[in-house]
Amino acid sequence: MRKVFRFLLIVTASLLAVVLCLLAVYDWRSNRKPTEAFRQDFPDGVRTLVISHIGEPVFPYGEDRMKISIIEGRKAVYDTLVLVRNDGARGRFTVEWLDDRPIVTLSGDEMEDITLKIVCTLQ
Repeated sequence: MRKVFRFLLIVTASLLAVVLCLLAVYDWRSNRKPTEAFRQDFPDGVRTLVISHIGEPVFPYGEDRMKISIIEGRKAVYDTLVLVRNDGARGRFTVEWLDDRPIVTLSGDEMEDITLKIVCTLQ
């Protein structure tokens, strides 16, 4: 009787561990995984502007987390996270270039546009 109980306990614990691992992977993919939406080099060729969506917006009315980064070599020299309210859909963005700096405009249906004028000097 003890052997049957021990076997059932081991099988139940193993199934629970597998389910918890699957839930952790789902949580990471839906809430934390960055998805690159835009990448463009600066005119100087040294830095790169990257715009990413972080996770998925929570349906039906969740915010879209957007990360704007400037990468120089392999190091991020500028990072900011912006929440865009767009009825549970992906936020929209436009990028304009002035001589040596980008102007990123983020927009959503439930908010005013956010304009980021990014000034980044060479180090």
